[in-house]
Amino acid sequence: MKQGRSPASRSTLLRRSKPPIAHTNEAYARENIEVKIRILEEWLESGPPITDERKPPSATDDAHTSDKLKEARVGIDFFPRTPRQFNLWDARQNCMAVQAKLPNIRVNANETLRRHPDLRRKAIELMQELSSKVDDSGKPKGRPTIAALKRQLDSEETKRLQLEEEMISQRREIKRLSADNNRLADQKERIQQFARDEIKKMQRRIELYERELDELRKKDV
Repeated sequence: MKQGRSPASRSTLLRRSKPPIAHTNEAYARENIEVKIRILEEWLESGPPITDERKPPSATDDAHTSDKLKEARVGIDFFPRTPRQFNLWDARQNCMAVQAKLPNIRVNANETLRRHPDLRRKAIELMQELSSKVDDSGKPKGRPTIAALKRQLDSEETKRLQLEEEMISQRREIKRLSADNNRLADQKERIQQFARDEIKKMQRRIELYERELDELRKKDV
């Protein structure tokens, strides 16, 4: 006779198996992360998003302030730079113009992202690459201006002069050390010669003492 599962076993199976709605929600969550990643990939290809919302006018602005100067104050729009920002990103952080171009994205839980290490790793790589395209002032890195190139050239020239001075100083130090080495070598040679001369003198004295000692012994005999 076939025995049925105990109530405890049936309870364990119910806890372990996910209802269909759970699988559906998990699929939606992964798709949401993938959409965010595709947005980052597009921005990496085309450049970081630019906000069209100008900052409040400066106190120095007047009727003659050019639109180009005002536009220069416009910077990079929001893009996530950390996993936490990626999780909380739902497009509301972006300006209206950028929002209008974005597909629907939602906040996702940190645990959801951790359940997909391949997507998490990809998202982090993209955020790091995007961040590398933005300078410290929050503006996109582009071709250097003539002024920037001149500053770089001046800086390189200063470094070159410093290196030349350091090289000259090192050569002087080498020359001084070489002279000291030669002087010490001469001193060593003189000391060694003095020692050799003194040893010879002592040997002659010993020989003299030995002869005198032999003569004294002969007299005693």
